[in-house]
Amino acid sequence: MNEKTFTIEAKRLGIVLGDSQLQLFTKYYQFLVQENEKYNLTSITDESEVYEKHFLDCIALIHATDFSHKRVVDLGSGAGFPLIPLKILDPTIDATALDATAKKTFFVDQLAQELDLKDVHTITGRAEDYKGEPFDVVLARGIAPLNVLLELACNLVKPKGFLAIMKGTNYRQEITDAASAINTLGYKITKVQEVKLPESGLVHFNMTFQKIHPHNSKYPRSYAKIKSKPL
Repeated sequence: MNEKTFTIEAKRLGIVLGDSQLQLFTKYYQFLVQENEKYNLTSITDESEVYEKHFLDCIALIHATDFSHKRVVDLGSGAGFPLIPLKILDPTIDATALDATAKKTFFVDQLAQELDLKDVHTITGRAEDYKGEPFDVVLARGIAPLNVLLELACNLVKPKGFLAIMKGTNYRQEITDAASAINTLGYKITKVQEVKLPESGLVHFNMTFQKIHPHNSKYPRSYAKIKSKPL
């Protein structure tokens, strides 16, 4: 996928990319490849694959909820996916990248400077340890099984806020397995969007959850307990 086909496929998703946005994606790709050897951020470095499997895949999440002027945190942000592609689409997002690995949050800091993006913040730490102000939207891209992820994120999302989660084709089974977590932690599913990548044929599903009532203060538990005995 090149810049032209990226623009065409984005338009099919209802996303019109301007010249300045395309320039930012070009700089993003160049900086990612330049820095990847230092930080071991992604195994995908071929330009056509980055544009399809990272950029196009991530911007499709823009339809998950209203991001405009919202405080958004990316749980396990790594190389900035999907947070930074969404920030390029909507500069009004107040964006925070959360990752337990310091070199990855440092990369996002450097990337934001490289792209001259304002209101991009980073937190080095674990989601389950977060004690600060909750966010309007929490993002997560395939970092854990759904029943684990929902608990990890429960202190990050504010009441009536949203989780926008990117999952694979097994998402239905993950929803079934997460039924207890959904009920216990006060979530409801509001949207499921199928995204098929045009060149690789990969299919992903973007799921949106809303936080409809508070959870018990004993959650989230320690990561060891969440992983060994998920809700």
